[in-house]
Amino acid sequence: MTYTFACDRSEYGAFLTRMRQVIDPGTRLPAWPFRSELGQVDVCEYNEFSDDGFAKALEVLARVHGDESISLVVVDPDPEEYHIRDLGHFPCSSVPTGHIGSSYWEAVSYEPQGDPGGAVLYADTFAIFGESGSWAVWGQRDWEVVVVRAEGTTRSWREQTDIFVSPEVAVQRFIQPELGGSRWSREEIDGFVSRMS
Repeated sequence: MTYTFACDRSEYGAFLTRMRQVIDPGTRLPAWPFRSELGQVDVCEYNEFSDDGFAKALEVLARVHGDESISLVVVDPDPEEYHIRDLGHFPCSSVPTGHIGSSYWEAVSYEPQGDPGGAVLYADTFAIFGESGSWAVWGQRDWEVVVVRAEGTTRSWREQTDIFVSPEVAVQRFIQPELGGSRWSREEIDGFVSRMS
């Protein structure tokens, strides 16, 4: 399957409309980025989102919620200021659920015009979601985390991988070491744990 970025403004607008139904793109951690307060939440390290285990979790999420495809949208760097000006495209894509296993890596690593900086893989902030609106993913590099929120009472996506941890463990294992320079206050860290729990 060939992977391509959505390349015009109207396509990007459609992606943003769908994303805004489940995520507030103006929000940043430690605030809650999802529209819904309900459901199950898991956290993994930012760098894990490009791995096979994460792709398997996405496939489970999409299948459980009846999604025919998943969408990926880069939120930062700003699409208008960076992607359009420098690369001539909008950074969003759609991957059919049945092709996640074979095409997810291609989607997140695609380098427009050969520029690695344009790949989702190197985004500062991104979102992934299904057309059902029942689940969403928020990744934020400065917090070194990816947060998954899904409706329901079980976490079936966990059965495919061991990359997910509790918010408390996330702080200890990969947020706190990155915060050595006290970039985030104790209040912000505690707020993150409280909201994600």
